[in-house]
Amino acid sequence: MVLASFVLMVPPIMIADRRQRQRAVMVGAVALMLAVQLGLAAFGGLVALVLLLLVFFAAFNVLEAMLPSLVSRIAPEAARGAAIGVYNTTQTLGLFAGGSPAAGWPSSTARRRYTAWARC
Repeated sequence: MVLASFVLMVPPIMIADRRQRQRAVMVGAVALMLAVQLGLAAFGGLVALVLLLLVFFAAFNVLEAMLPSLVSRIAPEAARGAAIGVYNTTQTLGLFAGGSPAAGWPSSTARRRYTAWARC
């Protein structure tokens, strides 16, 4: 599924770079992720889950590929290395916090239905 979403992310990235539509592609990816979250809350079943996760990972991969480029373009030239360093550090801290045992805390304290929302 992740490989299929990787293939789906290539056209938006190419459109963003070739047609100077970075903002539109990023806003579209965020909107798509929001729509998937709403879809996960509204629809059940294995087919819906697989399709929604495919779309989620495609949008996530678009953002993950475009954000470092955006940081390096926005940062002043003298502080570009520091900006990328801060971005990478916060990204790694987020990965650590999301994968830590504390991420399972909502499962033990909230009802099972709301666990997915609490982790997001």
